[in-house]
Amino acid sequence: MTAAIVGGLRADAMGLHVDASEVADAVTRDPIRLGGFAGIDPMSATWRDELEQAIALGRRGVGVAPAAQAVHPTHPHAMELWDLCQRRGLPVISAPLGTKVGAGPIEFARPLAWDEPARAFPKL
Repeated sequence: MTAAIVGGLRADAMGLHVDASEVADAVTRDPIRLGGFAGIDPMSATWRDELEQAIALGRRGVGVAPAAQAVHPTHPHAMELWDLCQRRGLPVISAPLGTKVGAGPIEFARPLAWDEPARAFPKL
């Protein structure tokens, strides 16, 4: 059987936001083969509420894009998100999206930036 992840995205630094309800609408078209991941921006003031909403909507994981979100994976808000995801059993995927002026440096998207979070949250 073929399956796919329908991913949301929130990157306030770039003005991007695909709401969890839009992901939910897409997943309802084929809930057996489609799994929805919430796009969470750890730098958003409302990310905790958005994570709860996404879980309530049945999202199966979280998608981030650190360079586009202007957040290093070791930022305290990001580390709090990784901790919550690990405790709730939610996988996290990271998209290596590019940046624009005003967003974060591309170094935030490099795999080495994930070394500390990977050691701190080994079950993530």
